[in-house]
Amino acid sequence: MDEQNDYRSHTVVKRILLLSGQAAGKRSPISLRMASKDHDPFVRIYELCNQGKLGAALRILIDPATCRLRKKFRFDCNHAWYCVGDILFKQRKIEEAGNAFKKSLRTRLDDIDALMAVGNCYDELRRPRIAERYFQRALDLSPQIKNKKRQSIMLNLGNSIFDQGQFGRAAGIYKQLLRVRGEIGIRARKNLSIAKNSI
Repeated sequence: MDEQNDYRSHTVVKRILLLSGQAAGKRSPISLRMASKDHDPFVRIYELCNQGKLGAALRILIDPATCRLRKKFRFDCNHAWYCVGDILFKQRKIEEAGNAFKKSLRTRLDDIDALMAVGNCYDELRRPRIAERYFQRALDLSPQIKNKKRQSIMLNLGNSIFDQGQFGRAAGIYKQLLRVRGEIGIRARKNLSIAKNSI
């Protein structure tokens, strides 16, 4: 049904975090304008992606002969594989994107963005049960993160449960988001209505 397909948005959470001068895993957000191409190879990747040159960005990240990350990106494999996944997702190569996001996740098991991205890939591949597992893992890791990100995880979790035909469970999650303002709240209220009508 068109109404049921209309209740979600398929976007991968984008990161604009760059590695600071500290140990790997310690990230701090910085502006692209503050970063220097000479010191951070990811700046060029962001520029190319913003210009829509996804293939060029991918060729800079991945060595085509070995299908591995180029050496200059290996200092932050987590972030590099996430970028690869994001590019492939935008190119609608969903299965390949999921594999890249999983590689990102292997280097940092507590990466909530990578968990969300893998879940979004499984959602796009119409595998909601597996998507639910990734969204639930992200939610379990997110008690201290910003409310908006946690709310986004909950909405995606509810959507994956809805896609399994478990409308009552999905409604329970959507109810927790009823007071949320903005797009997440609007979608939760709409999804709750659809779930109640489907029970």
